[in-house]
Amino acid sequence: MMMPSGQRRDARTDEAQSAAEIFRVRILLGLVTAVGLVSALVGDGVWDPLSWLALALATPPAAVAWAWRAR
Repeated sequence: MMMPSGQRRDARTDEAQSAAEIFRVRILLGLVTAVGLVSALVGDGVWDPLSWLALALATPPAAVAWAWRAR
């Protein structure tokens, strides 16, 4: 996409993206995090490993995105 000044915009794609394509990963991470937090609050036994797994799956992508954004 060309900017008004004639410079090319840094983008991964030149095609328009739908809202689903833009927010897919964010929604998935939010759902996994919500499952982990709710399962940690709801019960014991099998719920504990489920909460650990869900929160462990959500942490690395969030940390990478945070580090990537900081640079």
